[in-house]
Amino acid sequence: MPFTIYFDDSGTDPNQKVANATGLIIPAGRILQMEKEWENLKQKEEFSDFHTSEFVFKNADSEFANWKDSKHTRVFNRVIQITCKYGVQVFSFSVNKDDYNELVLPEIRQYAGRHHYSWAIRQVSMFAQTWKQDKKVSDPYEWLFDSIKKSDPVRKEIESMFAQLEFLTQRHNGIEHDYEYIDFRPRTSLAALQCVDLLAWTNYNVSLHKWKYRDKLHPFAKEAWDCFASMPKSSCPRIMELFPENNGSLDWNNPIFLTRAQIEQWIKKEQSENISLPYMKEWEEYRKGV
Repeated sequence: MPFTIYFDDSGTDPNQKVANATGLIIPAGRILQMEKEWENLKQKEEFSDFHTSEFVFKNADSEFANWKDSKHTRVFNRVIQITCKYGVQVFSFSVNKDDYNELVLPEIRQYAGRHHYSWAIRQVSMFAQTWKQDKKVSDPYEWLFDSIKKSDPVRKEIESMFAQLEFLTQRHNGIEHDYEYIDFRPRTSLAALQCVDLLAWTNYNVSLHKWKYRDKLHPFAKEAWDCFASMPKSSCPRIMELFPENNGSLDWNNPIFLTRAQIEQWIKKEQSENISLPYMKEWEEYRKGV
């Protein structure tokens, strides 16, 4: 598998106003070097696990609680550098939960995602597949998530969504294994899961600012956002057809902040053209027979 995509989501707490899913794509051939560089950073700066929200706010129970500001800033910038050095593309989707709750009907949620986070993960995964196809890569991704207990409803929904995508891709496109290689690993064991946590945290905070849930960005969020925005743009014609305002270029960190109008447009198209519901019924019939 030439690429691995690492996922993180923010906003799964019911009290949070926005849901976000972010995927970081890394070439498989560069993962070992990334792990080596990450391990060197951990040893030099003496930390074991980079969890962005704990790190940024120096959580009192975390290993960052008593760090000096100079070290705090230095390590944050190094994490940004490593993330940018090894990642080749980032896709991110954010949705305002109030908009999703008000507009997305139960029959549409059956296939789009019962929860906001699963809908966002679905969108990221489909954009990642389109990006890979435009690169003329036929081999499947390895899809990696932070560890979740097998009994957890969040994990069950993610696994069910990927099984559905695999079934439909095989049935209608004749392509096998595109969504098969999904796994859940401890965040502490993989550098990229800690780096994508930074990306998701950044995009989540920007979404809160865009939807006016926060007056201003945290300085670290702004620093990361600006650094990610400065990365070289690329080309992906099939994706950029959807975003003509970007003049044919694809941002390295490609965040979508779905507006209420865009959700309404999507639902209207689903209802008028009946695009996805037949696929969902086909999937349900298949599941009953398994």
